[in-house]
Amino acid sequence: MLFDKFYNRTIITGKIAALDPIHIGSSAKNSLNPVEIDDSVLKDSTGRPVIPGSSIKGVVRSFFESVLRANGIESCYVMDDEQCCTEMEPAKTRINEAKLSLSQLELGKVIYQNSCEVCKLFGGREFAGKLMFKDCYLIGEPIFEYRDGVGIDRATGAAKSGAKYDYEIVPQGSEFDFYLICENIDEIQEKYLNFIISGMESGNLSVGGMTTRGLGRFKLIDVQRQTLNTNDLKKALEI
Repeated sequence: MLFDKFYNRTIITGKIAALDPIHIGSSAKNSLNPVEIDDSVLKDSTGRPVIPGSSIKGVVRSFFESVLRANGIESCYVMDDEQCCTEMEPAKTRINEAKLSLSQLELGKVIYQNSCEVCKLFGGREFAGKLMFKDCYLIGEPIFEYRDGVGIDRATGAAKSGAKYDYEIVPQGSEFDFYLICENIDEIQEKYLNFIISGMESGNLSVGGMTTRGLGRFKLIDVQRQTLNTNDLKKALEI
């Protein structure tokens, strides 16, 4: 099911609970103040820390890909032409042939049918995903903590002189709002979605930077689900 017709929409809300401190770097280095933090967390215009939806989506997609591959189901790496499902034979041949004779809508359906299960759900290089992860904003007043980091000399294995830096974290126990829209998913994709949500509820996924240093582990809590289908839409529109 593509997006040319409305079939269903599922909205999942909840909270992202930080089981470990979280660091989503802002990469902004605009200040020359020597006492300012070297690596601050990403914030919105009001100063609230935010976890980008793209960060959550990337973590969840990577997790989902690895599980499918472990169970013998092919999934591609969309950033690599050599490993993208739409660039692999015979899918590439079928798609190129379809470009010569089909309308854009029909061509879209051919591309979708020749895509892997991950791209069908999360989106590929040719079409948008069915899962839309919104940015997650901190709930409550912001609290920040700071840690020291140090560069390592690869030759000696010791701390490198002059390579000390500090970085900002959102402390353990912080909570962020969570909002996911799922558009036009079929029965199999609904099972995939249930598995994904279960994985997020397990507390075994990590987001952000420095996850190998003990940061970033989160858990989805207080999950609520609302589903709207074509019958619901007809009632809402009084058709």
